[in-house]
Amino acid sequence: MLEEGVIGYFVDPDDEEIAWEQTQGTISLDGNPIFTVTGDFELQNPEPKIAVVYGGTTGSSGEATLIAFLGSENVKTFGRPSCGVSTANQRFILSNGGALFMTVSTMADKNRTLYGGVVSPDVEVNNTEELIPAVVDWIME
Repeated sequence: MLEEGVIGYFVDPDDEEIAWEQTQGTISLDGNPIFTVTGDFELQNPEPKIAVVYGGTTGSSGEATLIAFLGSENVKTFGRPSCGVSTANQRFILSNGGALFMTVSTMADKNRTLYGGVVSPDVEVNNTEELIPAVVDWIME
C-alpha cells in the first residue's frame, strides 16, 4: 500500500539526508535492503483511501511507519498525537565500555516535511467510540 519510491528521510543537523524507500515490496535505507514483504497480493482498488490510526503510544518505529504514509493524497490520519520520538538514535561506545545512545537525526516524510517530535493527526479523535465512525465516514466519501 506504500507508494513506490522514497517514503521518507532521516535528516541530520547538517541537513544531510538518508532516504528510505519502497521498491517492489522491499524497504531500503540509503540503498541497503532492510526488509522485504513476502507473498503476492493485488489490491482490488489500485488507489485505495488509507486511514492511519495512531495515538500517544505510537512512538519511534511506529512513528516511522506512520510517516512513511504521510504526504500521499489518498492518506488521512486519525486518533491522538503520537508519542513524539520521531527521530533516529545512534549508539556510541564509551572508553569505559559503556554505551551512550544519542539522537542524531530527525524523521521527514517523502515531501521532506520534518517531524522530530509529536505527529498530530489530520482528524483528532479523543475516544474509540468516535474513531471508527470518523474513519468509515471518510472512506465512504
